[in-house]
Amino acid sequence: MIKFRSQQGGSQLAEFGPVLFVFLLMVLFPLINLIGFTCGSATAWLIARECASTAANSIDFDSALLAADQQCTNLTTSGFGKFAQLQPLKPGRSGVNIWVQSIDATTGAITATYPKNQGALPPIDTTKNIYEYVAQVEFKVGPFLNMSGVPFIGSIPIVGKPAEVNYITAQSAEYPDGVIGSGSPVGGAAGSGQPRSGRRPPPRGNKP
Repeated sequence: MIKFRSQQGGSQLAEFGPVLFVFLLMVLFPLINLIGFTCGSATAWLIARECASTAANSIDFDSALLAADQQCTNLTTSGFGKFAQLQPLKPGRSGVNIWVQSIDATTGAITATYPKNQGALPPIDTTKNIYEYVAQVEFKVGPFLNMSGVPFIGSIPIVGKPAEVNYITAQSAEYPDGVIGSGSPVGGAAGSGQPRSGRRPPPRGNKP
């Protein structure tokens, strides 16, 4: 009886190692990465919100563009940004785009959306429209524990490679007469096209 119990205990101890390895590799580490991605996604949303707020408080569009670009850089390189391993989706960029949209003061519908990083086009009518600064951030959120070398799961976003996030927020301009841009994009690639009409979408975020 004593010998049988010893053999049984040894068998259980031998099985504990592989079970623990599978648990750490397939459950615990991916869960930690998921928590890290949640923190990174929340940080990206905060950056979009702060950039829109900073732009909205600027006296003109060029100042708004520079201020939002600087705010994005500061937050990306802060402790939260480094913890989330945030990287701009497009190299050489701060990660934020700024544009202007006009909202009909009566219906709440979008009456015009102007090119990215270029400001509104004249003429503007502050008696009928509300003008908003829209901030869009595009980042890669790196995995907290890089598992890229693990077979089968190493190519999965959040677990073994960065995941992409995209958030958009809007804030009413404090100085609507200054939303007309100089036409010189700063901090990002210029948009193209003419103003377009549509319904006003709520702030949103796209997960991978």
